[in-house]
Amino acid sequence: MNVLKDSLAPVALFCLLTIGTCTQAIADDSQLFAFKFQTNRPLVYAVSLKFRTVTDNNIGGKNSLASNTREFRYKVQLTGYKKNPDGTTLVYFKPYDFAEDMDNVGLSHVVTQIRGLKIKSQQNGIVIIDTENNVGLGQANTSKISVYPNLLSGYFNFDPAGRTLKFEGDLPFIDYWTDMFKGRIGFFWICFPDHPVGIQEAWTENISMIPSGGLALDNPLTFTNTFTRGLNLTTTGNPIATFDVTSADHLKNISGYSEQNGQKSSLNISQYDHILFGTYHFDQKRGVLLDANTTETADISIDMLVQGNSATSHMNSKMEIQINLITEPIEPPPKQAQSTHFVPRLRVSGVLPNTRIIPSPSAAFELVSYYR
Repeated sequence: MNVLKDSLAPVALFCLLTIGTCTQAIADDSQLFAFKFQTNRPLVYAVSLKFRTVTDNNIGGKNSLASNTREFRYKVQLTGYKKNPDGTTLVYFKPYDFAEDMDNVGLSHVVTQIRGLKIKSQQNGIVIIDTENNVGLGQANTSKISVYPNLLSGYFNFDPAGRTLKFEGDLPFIDYWTDMFKGRIGFFWICFPDHPVGIQEAWTENISMIPSGGLALDNPLTFTNTFTRGLNLTTTGNPIATFDVTSADHLKNISGYSEQNGQKSSLNISQYDHILFGTYHFDQKRGVLLDANTTETADISIDMLVQGNSATSHMNSKMEIQINLITEPIEPPPKQAQSTHFVPRLRVSGVLPNTRIIPSPSAAFELVSYYR
């Protein structure tokens, strides 16, 4: 009698049964995921976006190093307004508590704080803008151009997958968010497929890189984000779905041109390394995103001509996005589907300097801004 063999047999059988049971449970857990917005039941989210870009330029043999750090923070109230016949939901969008911090180091060191329409900025330690003390109001008005669109309220039409199909409200609100979504996967940077998804199953979403700052590419670039459903979390008996997102792209020799002051110069992106990873938690029962955390990096090398001189630029950037569901609504939506802000439609360029050729979701901030 082989004691070891006989003693291991029940253990092996138990392990096989356990593996089979777990496999069966995973296979049977396929679900169709959908966002749900309840009428007059506000959802309030705290959103944070952090950007950091370091650029090393060499023009005609002269080097210059610059860094740019920006952080956006705001809260947004999303309230279901009505269900549409096509299955979408009209959702009222109300932003508040907008704040932005910038730290730019180049030929000079400029630090700027924005709280709503209050702006304070220092250059090399000297205050150059302080709206509360009437300092630099002319420069402050220019800075406010990029702030105004972040304060507008309006309406989104969400489909169950999380895509925003239509915007309603004042024209500046519509134009602003239309531009924002050109290189973005849904309002929350995730969209669910139209079929059930099981644990450890994946699906993909393609996004296009949108150049800015006078840059154009000869051929469009498309990046693929892979979303994978992870194991459920359980809190108070309610299953919470987990989704991971990843993307990795390593590109070379991308041709295009740069246009500055009416002059075009050819360029070649000799290296473009792009990495994205992150995690989402989703309440399956309520159809509500609970939180999201993503990190995106890009390492880019560019060769070009600047006023007849050969130039190279190496840029390293990082963007972090955090979204968290909070509970207290700020106010009920208006009784009629109309937004309360109006800004005349005088269009100006509002591209942020640190999003020159960073792919979506960074491209969400390559926007068109408006004067009040």
